[in-house]
Amino acid sequence: MIKILKESINSIRRIKYIIFTVIFLTLISLLVGFYYSNSQIGWIVDLKKMILEQLENFSALETISVYLQDGKVLQAILYTFGFNFVSGSFFATVLTGIFVPLPLFVMIERGIMIGLLYGDTTGSTWYYIIFYGTLILEFGAYVLSTSAGVNIGLSYLFPKRFGTKNRIEAFGKSWIEAGKVMMMVAIVLFIAAVWEIGGLYFLIQK
Repeated sequence: MIKILKESINSIRRIKYIIFTVIFLTLISLLVGFYYSNSQIGWIVDLKKMILEQLENFSALETISVYLQDGKVLQAILYTFGFNFVSGSFFATVLTGIFVPLPLFVMIERGIMIGLLYGDTTGSTWYYIIFYGTLILEFGAYVLSTSAGVNIGLSYLFPKRFGTKNRIEAFGKSWIEAGKVMMMVAIVLFIAAVWEIGGLYFLIQK
């Protein structure tokens, strides 16, 4: 296990400049969303309404809500982790790396949406602790998976980054690298799921 973690950390270090770029773009998109969260501009108000309507019909949130209401905390944690890892991370930010810019667009969109939806919300101290804790953990994991996805896309454009001129070989190496990075993504997303679901259950009980 320790060996796997070391390999994951080493892989993360090798793509650190991609990670710095993704962090920068994510922070900018979040700030833009937060800035316009109180805006009364017509198209922004309509966009927020559309996002909220989509969330209301989002089956994953309904499933998690049912689990929490029934006191099935472990199931809610595992479901949240599984959904975020498979759909939110792998399919949305790693697999799309085949088309280089797409993972970046996904993260920018997420940042703006989260900023718009939650930039003007108020709540108790516990609410802020749970919300920002979840935000930091989940976005931290998505930054890593997005960087792994971008690295995959860059592999066949710049194969020499992987010590070869063969694009197919470089592409294969990028997937091996992504697999190692995803080990850390899985750990962080699991912690995020425990933090989020545990926090929500705590608030419900209060």
